[in-house]
Amino acid sequence: MVEFVKGRLVRAAGGVVVVEAGGLGLRLRVHDEKRFLRFVGRRVSLPAWLAFSPRRLELYGFADAGERDRFTALLGIPGVGAATALKLLPAWDALVAAKGAEVPDLPGIGPAKRARIARWLARREGGKRGPAGHPSPEARDIAGALVGLGIAPVEARDRAARVLERHPQAPLEDLIRRAVSGSARRRG
Repeated sequence: MVEFVKGRLVRAAGGVVVVEAGGLGLRLRVHDEKRFLRFVGRRVSLPAWLAFSPRRLELYGFADAGERDRFTALLGIPGVGAATALKLLPAWDALVAAKGAEVPDLPGIGPAKRARIARWLARREGGKRGPAGHPSPEARDIAGALVGLGIAPVEARDRAARVLERHPQAPLEDLIRRAVSGSARRRG
């Protein structure tokens, strides 16, 4: 995976920033390019996420690692792809705090989908979260191990959440073993 992009910021316009790194101009999609305008012409190091799709690879850039963590948490929601997660980033706090109440308007995302996303975030990780509602380090470690074994990221995050919910005090190795074996799957 791509952890960060380091180089000279060349341009910030149209929802993207371009960073010159190693003789390449890397285009990163961002949710608000105006935040990066003051860095044009200067060296930057931006947390990044590389999204794979059948038709292309696309880099996403973030102002800090916390913003990237929120983005990846949104990617764990069924039906939310990278473009939608990027649109949702500015509303993160409101979505997490929604608890079935009023969910903010977001261009291109209807009220039913916003409410579903807010509900998903409220129950995500079986209540086991790190600071500010982010997935716990254990959940990220388990999901990362599962992805490394070829399990799809969404399924890996779901299995990590289920195994942590059922066995919150188990050691990490045991949690990974249970998630891989499928004992974390929902019973019918």
